[in-house]
Amino acid sequence: METIVLLVHGEASDGCFSHPKVRVIAKAGGPLSGNEVREYLRGASAPECTTSSSGSFSGLSDAQCSRDLGVIPGAGPGFVDSGRRSGGALSGNRVFVLRGTDATFWDIGDFARSYRKVILLPCSREPSHTTS
Repeated sequence: METIVLLVHGEASDGCFSHPKVRVIAKAGGPLSGNEVREYLRGASAPECTTSSSGSFSGLSDAQCSRDLGVIPGAGPGFVDSGRRSGGALSGNRVFVLRGTDATFWDIGDFARSYRKVILLPCSREPSHTTS
C-alpha cells in the first residue's frame, strides 16, 4: 500500500478530527498558505499531525491546480490523481486533489482505507487560492 498526498481547501472549525491513516500537514490553528503548500510539494519537510481542526473541505479550481501543481487534473467530482508526485521525483508520493465537490474529514478517512497513509494538505482560501 502506498502513501499519497491529498491537496484540499480546509478552514479551521470547532472540534478535533483524527483517523489512523490520515496525517495532516498544517500550522497550529489553521490551514497552510499557498506558498507553504508549494514548498511542501517541492520537497520541503514539515511535521505531520495526527489530528485536524478542519472538519470540512472543498475542492480546488483549475487556476489553483495550475498554480500549485503546474497541471490541471480532471474536474472530478471527488479525489483526482493529479499525475504529479511530491518532491518532483518519480519516487515521491502521488499527489491527489479534491475537485468539484466538498468532503468531510470522514469522507477523507473512507478514501484513505485504500492507502497506507494519506498526507492531507489543507490550504487556505487566500488570494492565491481563490476560485477564478
